[in-house]
Formats: sequence, C-alpha cells, structure tokens
Amino acid sequence: PSECSSVVAMDLDNAARARLESRLLEMINTASHKELKSLKRVGDKAADAIIAYRSCNNPLKSLDELPLIGINRFNCNKFIADNLKDMASKGMHHHASGTGGVD
Repeated sequence: PSECSSVVAMDLDNAARARLESRLLEMINTASHKELKSLKRVGDKAADAIIAYRSCNNPLKSLDELPLIGINRFNCNKFIADNLKDMASKGMHHHASGTGGVD
C-alpha cells in the first residue's frame, strides 16, 4: 500500500502542503538539469525526460500529470512524497509573504 502521502501530510496543514506542491511543480516546469537532479529520485535519465517533455509540451498544471512524463503512478507517489518531505524538512512550507499565513 502507498502510505507515502500520509507520511508527508503528518506535520503539514493543507495550506503548507499546497505551497510545497506548488514549489515542486514550479521546479519540475522550470528547473535546469542540475536543479532537477537535486530533487529526490531524479537522476540523469529522469531529468532528461522532464526536460524533453517540457520542450514539446505545455507546463504541467498539477503533480497528477507526472505520468505524462513517463513516471508510473507508484513512482509518482514516492517522488512527490519524498520531495515534499525533504522540502518540509528544509522549511520551504512557510508562508512566503511573511504574514505567517494570517490574512
């Protein structure tokens, strides 16, 4: 069973998770080969596949579209979970505007 997503969500509220997912999606859509390889579970072949996909297609609109790049569903879940967990551990889920999330 795929428990990866629930492990990631353990310490994050929905807004924090959404911010991390948005940052991850932005990286997939814009990062260089070297930057892509800094992501968990991305080596040369995966970085090449992401860049090749981007050169011929519109940017991904959501992480649910990762299979379009050729990453199977199980690996997509692991990729997302591992990277969100890594980004959260680096404090990348905090509100970027400095308001602390209070509107």
